Amino acid sequence: MSRVPAIALLLLVLSTPAAAQPAAAPRSSATLSPEAARHMELGNRLLAAKRYQEALAEYQAGYVIDHEPTFLYNIGQAQRLGGDCKSAFESYRAFLRTGPPPERAQLAQRNMDLCEPAPAPPGARTATPPPTTPAAAASQPAPAPAPATAPTPAPSIAAPHGEPSDRSPWYEDVLGDVLTLGGTVAVIIGGVLWLQARDDIDSANQGARTAANHDDFARYVAMGQDAESQQTVGGAVFLIGGALATIGIVRYWLRPAGGDAGAGVSAAVLDRGGGLMVSGRF
Repeated sequence: MSRVPAIALLLLVLSTPAAAQPAAAPRSSATLSPEAARHMELGNRLLAAKRYQEALAEYQAGYVIDHEPTFLYNIGQAQRLGGDCKSAFESYRAFLRTGPPPERAQLAQRNMDLCEPAPAPPGARTATPPPTTPAAAASQPAPAPAPATAPTPAPSIAAPHGEPSDRSPWYEDVLGDVLTLGGTVAVIIGGVLWLQARDDIDSANQGARTAANHDDFARYVAMGQDAESQQTVGGAVFLIGGALATIGIVRYWLRPAGGDAGAGVSAAVLDRGGGLMVSGRF
């Protein structure tokens, strides 16, 4: 085992709520870039030595190089143990947004609980709850979309036997027109989303490198995560649009005699929005 994971795992085993612990083991040195691994190892040593501000700087520098979620957790640790619970709370929340394994998510949530406001002074009945922020609302899981019901295919009309018909012009193939035009529009939209997200990711990385304080750094981290999600959506829309346009073009090429006879198409969203299934008879 390399020195980087070994140190992080040792700190995890010996951790307590009041002690400095990286908590979530970093990826192996085979997957972390050498420069990011160096920042991770040095940050862990500084955290164990209770030099929290120096450890924080190392973790932030490592995250700019390699967006490994463990950096976000360790940033929160350095901030919390250094007395900056407000920034630590946001760093833990950014870590949870990456979808870590349940045991790591529970550890982050426990440390977030440690950053809750202190009890009210004597004479006060209740403590004022912290205000809800837009980031907290964004962290709530969205309800799973209901699966779409596949439309009923239109009935086909068979040409009478013994009466062959000529091929209809391609522009009269309504279904082919819809598939090709809709797919082309989806390709354009997906490409625009992907390109915009790429620019936002570059801007977020640049902003994180030059962040003047912890709040700005956390804001740029959240911006980068949102842009990565948008880039994934744009890529999916682009691929789906390309598939639909291809189906439409193939339909033009193989269009049957007599137009749309025997043709049909159906679409359904897979469970939990995992993808789009298109089927049909051409």
